[in-house]
Amino acid sequence: MCRMCKDNPRSLRPGNPLEVLTLSDNSVQFFGRDVPDVDFDLASQCVRAFPHCTVVAMCNVPDSSGSIIIPKGEDAEYRMRPDVGVVLSAGSGVPLIPGDLVAVKHDHGKWVEGFHSGDFHTDLQVRFYGCAAMSGRKAIRVPYWRSILALIDYDNEQPLRATGKQVIIDRGDIIEKTDGGVILPSSATYRETVGTIVSTGADVPPEYRVGSKVIYTANLMLPCRGLFGYSEDGTKVPKNYGIIEYTAILAEVE
Repeated sequence: MCRMCKDNPRSLRPGNPLEVLTLSDNSVQFFGRDVPDVDFDLASQCVRAFPHCTVVAMCNVPDSSGSIIIPKGEDAEYRMRPDVGVVLSAGSGVPLIPGDLVAVKHDHGKWVEGFHSGDFHTDLQVRFYGCAAMSGRKAIRVPYWRSILALIDYDNEQPLRATGKQVIIDRGDIIEKTDGGVILPSSATYRETVGTIVSTGADVPPEYRVGSKVIYTANLMLPCRGLFGYSEDGTKVPKNYGIIEYTAILAEVE
């Protein structure tokens, strides 16, 4: 079935399954933008996810970011990875379809290199989501939205759409000056833990409204790196977004 099949060691360690929320480098990386060339009809015939599970083919690690050439090698690849993939199959209970471009939690799932099933084969890394933690010897199944964080549409002004109980927040800019205009050294710059909700998942209560200004728990936020959208005139616009579960949002403020 594959050349190499492995579980991410960060995601399969004993303990409370909720600990997987903090076992990452605290970011979601969007450096891989090219949608993989996949025969989705054939893929959906040859690999069928069980209920509440999802199969995703990952985008490749890019060769460059702007004018910067990205070094190769395992360590370099881990530092700049695409947490972006395309759905091959989604089981019942997962509101996704083959071909959906999604952002994933990079330390979840089972990873397969050189996957093939029947007539379908791909050199892309394929990940199987549905079990993201172990408690002793018992596998813990987590909701799909804890692994599949958002749907992606790079051509949209708002390129991310949250899934499940996730919320997308515009975190605003990094504070580089004091109120008096003094430029802060790089070690003293900061970002306030106040942001604006730009998207909510289908399972988020209605009190969490798009456009609301909120205070959130910073260490539970997953910053989005390498993400941009487009304005109405086609200009590329960087997005200082973050992804967070609604239960880590503390209050709405004016």
